[in-house]
Amino acid sequence: MGASKAGAVPVDKLTLMTLLESHSEEQLKAMAQHIVRKTGVDSTLQLQGRYDFEALIDSQESWLRATGFPYRHNIDAEKNNRHTFIIQHNMGRKYSVFAVEGFKTYFEPLVAKKVEYSITDNIIAITVEGK
Repeated sequence: MGASKAGAVPVDKLTLMTLLESHSEEQLKAMAQHIVRKTGVDSTLQLQGRYDFEALIDSQESWLRATGFPYRHNIDAEKNNRHTFIIQHNMGRKYSVFAVEGFKTYFEPLVAKKVEYSITDNIIAITVEGK
């Protein structure tokens, strides 16, 4: 099933970066939370046919492939339900703030531990561990 059926539409980087620049970091966090809370479960069910930790990981992987962003997905050798995504987006700090808040909100309902993350102006690193 295509991303468009889950409500995704293509937006170029410059448009998105311009829209994000006009907001404070707190506003970006609130927007990301609102969007994910309204659409996260539905889009996961639509795309994966289920809503569990593995479905979230699969959705994250699919989204990253669709974006074309260079990324690494590391799975902890000792705890295979612990995943780290390192994403290079090259879209600035405001995008990092917005995206990491969205990822945190997306994963929070189904993680065993608090979501860990770090950001730079162009890279997001986020670690999640399933229950």
